[in-house]
Amino acid sequence: MVRAIVKTQMVPYREEMVAALLPGKELPEEELVFTGHIFEGFAKQGANDDASGCVAILETARVLKKLSDEGKIPPLRRSIRFLFVPEISGTAAYIQKYPEIARRFFANINEDMVGEALIKNNAYFYIERSPHSLPSYLGDIIESFAEWMSDTQRISLEGRSGEMNIVSPTGTRDPFYYRVAPFTGGSDHVVFIDGGVRVPAVMFIIWPDFWYHTSGDLPDKSDSTQLKRVVVLSTASALFLANAGPGEVPAIITEVSLRAQKRLAEELKKAEMILFRANKNNLNEQRKEAVNLLEQAFKREREALASIRFFSRGDKSAEERINSRIRTFETLKVAYLNSLEELYRQRCLELKITPVRLALTPEEVRLSRIIPVRTEKMKGYFNAQEFRERMREIKDLPAYNLGRAEFEARNFIDGQRSIFEIRQALAAEYGPIPLRQVENFILLLEKTGFVTLKKI
Repeated sequence: MVRAIVKTQMVPYREEMVAALLPGKELPEEELVFTGHIFEGFAKQGANDDASGCVAILETARVLKKLSDEGKIPPLRRSIRFLFVPEISGTAAYIQKYPEIARRFFANINEDMVGEALIKNNAYFYIERSPHSLPSYLGDIIESFAEWMSDTQRISLEGRSGEMNIVSPTGTRDPFYYRVAPFTGGSDHVVFIDGGVRVPAVMFIIWPDFWYHTSGDLPDKSDSTQLKRVVVLSTASALFLANAGPGEVPAIITEVSLRAQKRLAEELKKAEMILFRANKNNLNEQRKEAVNLLEQAFKREREALASIRFFSRGDKSAEERINSRIRTFETLKVAYLNSLEELYRQRCLELKITPVRLALTPEEVRLSRIIPVRTEKMKGYFNAQEFRERMREIKDLPAYNLGRAEFEARNFIDGQRSIFEIRQALAAEYGPIPLRQVENFILLLEKTGFVTLKKI
């Protein structure tokens, strides 16, 4: 057997990308940004991944400009930027090179693999929401438009057509099958969501994709009807987000709060199932996880409602509407937690154990008094290459294994949350995570110079 050792290195290079701007008339310094990647890595290109996303946002820009020039839509109040980038690296480079522009971004819509025929691919059109670390109005607004699209592009049970009018002459007549998905990452929206950038983002994607990352990712899999619908969805979302103000706040509150109640009901169901599945030996431990699940859920929804203030522009009536709905959720939180406590006591009776009061362990108390604070190294998009290089230089590093939760563990570092609070937030998103794993990861960030630790 012949073995060879190959040494590789990264050499200086230039990112090639295109940026376009539709300037707003009233609030040009506030920008909605669309992203689509023209390259994946240094060379890979595919019809769906991601020529489709680039085509969709280019057509969105064209439609918005044409409608505006013809006076068919009101002038854009806010600006809309379109970035055609090498995936992730190009977006990160753009934000690093133009921080003054990046500070204007208030939301991102990332379009990655949006053009394939749904039925041919046995797929859904997915809207991937921002993660738990960045609650926002954005996902609910986009979902409301997708819901309308789905309702109008199908045939009802009564046999009445839902119009099916958003179709291409050369495309399919497929219904618009869509789903809303939790954050998974893997595309340009991760740059905006990163805890050092913090721009709410959603991703549009068709999944599964039978031809993903293969030579079969060719235009014959594309559906011009699907692309047309994505452009309509993108255009409608962009127009609303660019022009919304205090007058739209009541409608946004309705969308966010009513969808939030559905999510909270699902979280209550999960919390109750945790208690139902617990046994005599772990009921008290599982009760803590169930309570945390609900508390974190209400915290997220409260922050999402508060994010609507972006559109209120200081309008007192709009602000009071938001505050009133937040107070309603505080009342609902008490009711949910009381309901969960009652179930806990019922389970104690069934299992013949004595109920206990919720209390922190000594280790939880210790780590609730240590707050990680970002250094200059961790401001802006996280420099993973420097992080890995620093890890190679340091001996006796703390061992950890957070898996997919590592990205969020970084995002939750805001100079306010303690290590224990970060663990609680992660547990609500990914399931119970050992506190020691979170502590070790934070200690690793400290040793590599990305955070300092503040004791309170």
